[in-house]
Amino acid sequence: MPDGLWVYSFSALLYLIWSENFRWLTKILFVPLVVLCVMEFLQYLKIISGTFDYNDVLTSLIMYSLFCINIKFYKSEKKIENY
Repeated sequence: MPDGLWVYSFSALLYLIWSENFRWLTKILFVPLVVLCVMEFLQYLKIISGTFDYNDVLTSLIMYSLFCINIKFYKSEKKIENY
């Protein structure tokens, strides 16, 4: 769960910083997920210390998906308020 929360919070921070520049936003929001997957893979190869766990990757994917769903609802709610 800590890795999933890390991915969610890091994605949210990047969204808050880059939300005005949509061109970069779509590319930069993948950074937290990629960083976590690379770290887990390096743990699997024993290059860095730690224990590889499929549950960490799965939890992070779920939390990233929840973040994307949350942003979609936030955008649609923001459009409704502007009318």
